Amino acid sequence: MIHMKKNQGLTLDLRKEQTLLEPGIRLGRLPQKITIPLVGLNHTEALPCVSLGQKVLRGQKIAEGERTVFSSVSGEVIDMSEKAHPLLGFAPAIEIESDRADTLFALIGQERTEAEIASFSASELLEIFRESGLEDLGRGGAGLFSVLAGIARQALVLDASECEPYITADQLLMMCKPVEILKGLEWMIRASGACEGIIAVSKHNRECYELFASKIFTHKISRIRLVWLEDIFPQAYPAQLQAAFGSEISILNVASAFATYEAVKWHKPFMERVVTLAGSCLMQPQNVWARLGVSFKDLIESHGGFLRFPASVLMGGPMTGVAQDSLDVPVIASTNGILALPKEEVSMREAGPCIRCGDCIPVCPVSLNPAAIMLEACEQKWTAAQNYSPEICVECGNCSAVCPSYIPVREWVKQAKNS
Repeated sequence: MIHMKKNQGLTLDLRKEQTLLEPGIRLGRLPQKITIPLVGLNHTEALPCVSLGQKVLRGQKIAEGERTVFSSVSGEVIDMSEKAHPLLGFAPAIEIESDRADTLFALIGQERTEAEIASFSASELLEIFRESGLEDLGRGGAGLFSVLAGIARQALVLDASECEPYITADQLLMMCKPVEILKGLEWMIRASGACEGIIAVSKHNRECYELFASKIFTHKISRIRLVWLEDIFPQAYPAQLQAAFGSEISILNVASAFATYEAVKWHKPFMERVVTLAGSCLMQPQNVWARLGVSFKDLIESHGGFLRFPASVLMGGPMTGVAQDSLDVPVIASTNGILALPKEEVSMREAGPCIRCGDCIPVCPVSLNPAAIMLEACEQKWTAAQNYSPEICVECGNCSAVCPSYIPVREWVKQAKNS
C-alpha cells in the first residue's frame, strides 16, 4: 500500500474498487448459530433475560442493563458462558442455535406513520433508541441513548469519511439508503436538541455527497448540511472534527442514522449491519447484511469463501483493524469490515532500532511525538512516557505505517496510553 506523507496525516491507496463492482448490498444467509456478546466496547454490560433452553424469536430481547441486546435469529438458547470476542479476547455471551424458521418477534416490521413519529417528544425518541439497542457504530461503541441524552450540543456530525482502504460498507449504505439516513439523522437531532446536523463526506465519496445534496433539496430539509473532508487519513477523529465545528458536537456514524430510521419507522431493534468482505484472498469481495453474532468463518464461507489461505484476517481496515487469531469470533456492532490479506500484503519484517528520523511526527493527527513515547515505553519508563501525552493518541496507525524500521509504534504508544 502506497503512503504519501502529509502534515498530520497520510494519503492512502484506498483500493475500494473490488467491493464497488457490485452496486448493491447482498443479504446475508441465515446462520446455523449465533453468539451475541453481552459486553460492549466501552465495557457496558447487559444481563441475560432468557434462560438456557429457552426458545426465542428474531428480534426478541435477550439481555438488558447498561445495554440492550437482541437475538438476530429465532431458535433455542444453547449456551451462556464466556466466548471468543474479536476485540476483548473473551466475554460473556449468549449462544443461540437457529431453528431455520427465522420467525420475527411481535411488532417488528409494523410501520409508524409520519404523523405518529412527528408527535414523539425528545424523551420518547430517546426511549425508542434505548429500547431498540441502538449503538454508535463508529469507533466508540456507546449506546445511542447515552451519547445523545442529557448533553447540550450545537450539532450532530455524521462521519461519512470511511477513510480506511478496502472498506465500503458506509459508502454502499449511503448510495442505497440516502433518504433513510437523512430521516434517521433528523430524528437524532430532535432527540438530542441539537441545532443542526452535519454530514462530513470524504472527497473520494463525491457521488455520495451529490446524492445527499439532491435528497436534501428535494425533501426540503433545512437542518442538515454537507461538508467536504480532505482525503487525508485519518479524517474524522473527534479532535479534527471539533477543531472544524467546535467542541459542542457529538460524532456518530452514518450506519447509526440508518439503524435509527429502522428502529423508529419499523419497530426494528438493532440486530444486523452492513459488513465489507474484502481482500485479495477472498473469492467474492462484496458488502453484505450481516446478522449480529454470526461468526466470521460462517459469513465468509457463505459468501464465496477463500480464494487462497490468508496470512492475516483483520476486523476493520489495514490501518486500525485488529488481527484475528481465530475466525470463530462473532460480528459485533463495530464490525464494519473483514479483511483477508495474503502474505505479500502483510509486513513480516522484523523490527529494527529507531533511527530517530522523526517521520512519525508530522503524520500524527494530534501532534504527538510517537517516537519519544515509544522509546520510553520500550524501556518500560511509563511515568516518563506520560510527559508526552500518550492519552490523546487516536490509535490511527500512521506512525507505524511510515516507520522505516518497521517498529509497531502504535502498539507501544497504546501501552503507554493504558499504563
